[in-house]
Amino acid sequence: MRNTFYFPVLVLLLLSSSCTDPKPMTTIFVTEENGLQRDLEYVTATIQWREALKTKEVPVVVDGVSGVSIPVQIIDTIMNQDLFSLKILFPVSIQANQTKEFHIKSEEKKQTAIPSSLIVSDGGHFVENSIYKASLSTENDKRGGQINGIALKNFNDQVLKRGHIAMHWAPNFSKSNSDGYYNMENLPQSSENSIKRGPYLVVKKRSGVADKVPEIALKSQYTFFDKLPYFEFASTMTVIKDVELNLLRNDEMTMDSLFTHVMYTMPDGRISHLKLYDEELDQLEENPISDDASWLAFYNVEKGYGLGCIRLQY
Repeated sequence: MRNTFYFPVLVLLLLSSSCTDPKPMTTIFVTEENGLQRDLEYVTATIQWREALKTKEVPVVVDGVSGVSIPVQIIDTIMNQDLFSLKILFPVSIQANQTKEFHIKSEEKKQTAIPSSLIVSDGGHFVENSIYKASLSTENDKRGGQINGIALKNFNDQVLKRGHIAMHWAPNFSKSNSDGYYNMENLPQSSENSIKRGPYLVVKKRSGVADKVPEIALKSQYTFFDKLPYFEFASTMTVIKDVELNLLRNDEMTMDSLFTHVMYTMPDGRISHLKLYDEELDQLEENPISDDASWLAFYNVEKGYGLGCIRLQY
């Protein structure tokens, strides 16, 4: 069987496939349809077959033209009745508007590790790749919580941070009868706080209910990629009991004075550039940035670095 995958946006959601013959398991066609050359993207697929891999076997994808075998990272395993499934991830380089064919099969496991720049500290307190290093706050949980700061390796290790609190505050909220703010840092030690390591992908998950705000259940997930200059973050807040709040935020980064400008998309599609420390910023009081703006970025004109957020789902 075969699947055809497309690159309509930078981050992909891919379809499943199934096959009764484990060698090869399936064939995948990947198409770039936005007219952009992509030196590195990661493709995910769920592969199903009726025979579990042997102990010394691993799945690989084989380039249909060059015949080169590409190691995969196994993200998840699923057993459904008589079908054994693996969710896999692998890197792809593709030209603008090109379609590439990949065959998935099993090979004998090699002793050498997959080359990777992804590093996770033993305690899960930081994750880094060849482009940045993200530190995770340990103020209330020694297993690491929300992002505390980001060091940009290509800009003399410039650190994006907040002096006295964590840099990332999403999600967070404040009850009407309390002066305090609550976020993932306030979850108890018994809550979920896990990290999954891999050569292409590292996933950090947290979920639970803060002791002082039992009315709201929180879930969050960081996804870090090898050799890519970004990470993904997803979070949800589920109100499980009536609660009165002063504020509710689910998309917030706070930093010290490290940037000179902000730019964002306006509802009519135009891009606005504003100086952060200038009277022109006052226009946001009457015309605030839309809560569903497709993207927003801060940048430093002189030093050339920036930090942006692309909204994938809202």
